[in-house]
Amino acid sequence: MFRTFFILLISFSLISSSYGQRTAPELLKQAVICSEAGSLDASIELCNQAIAMNPKYELAYFQRAIVYERKGEIGKAISDYTMTLRLNSKNIQAYLNRGLLYRKLRKIWAAISDFNSARSIDTAYTLSFLSGQAIKSLF
Repeated sequence: MFRTFFILLISFSLISSSYGQRTAPELLKQAVICSEAGSLDASIELCNQAIAMNPKYELAYFQRAIVYERKGEIGKAISDYTMTLRLNSKNIQAYLNRGLLYRKLRKIWAAISDFNSARSIDTAYTLSFLSGQAIKSLF
């Protein structure tokens, strides 16, 4: 409990400080910490700041997509995974995560397309990931 409070306190104080003095990777690191602590809105704000500093920062879009997904904001998550892939078409995890979201939305052909794109990058990893997802769905 104290650890979470301490992390949130630090996070909010960093958000309120001038972000021009910090780098985009520092903001992203703080966004991950906030996300892990359950402070999803603070994590999104930090990602927004990192993207404002560097609009081509692929990992900030990726992290924000993960947080949007956790919040249940599927459309925003898909948009950020798409932006991640525009910036780096070899991000296998973005294809896989977006494919799972498309499957949730019952957009099967879009999901298959993303899974095939991931498979073309790394077949073994893709099959392992999808096998794990299939096993999770059994429980």
